[in-house]
Amino acid sequence: METIALGEHFLHIEPAADGHHLRLIGPSGGQSLEIIVTEQGPVLRLGSGLRIELAGALSVDAERVELHGRKGVTITSGGEVTIEASTHLNARADLGDVRVKANDDLRLDGERILMNC
Repeated sequence: METIALGEHFLHIEPAADGHHLRLIGPSGGQSLEIIVTEQGPVLRLGSGLRIELAGALSVDAERVELHGRKGVTITSGGEVTIEASTHLNARADLGDVRVKANDDLRLDGERILMNC
């Protein structure tokens, strides 16, 4: 294992059975960042929350994007929100309701509108 001092933080680098682990340890001894380098690619783990602030746009481009919140997911916008899909767009709630609320008109435009099917 190799340890590098970075001000009040320490970077620990150690080989492991699943690859290499890089850990950033804070002044209080808590792990704030871990990067595990595996054969499948790097895995980033954070010991606390992450906040990203940008003056410009944030763009993510990947073959597939998956988001999962263990207790919930919230998406908000100060402006318009657009969700588009080239094929199917699915919304489902395994428990509870699916609610759509509009201050103005609610428009459904489809070749056929099937209800209770």
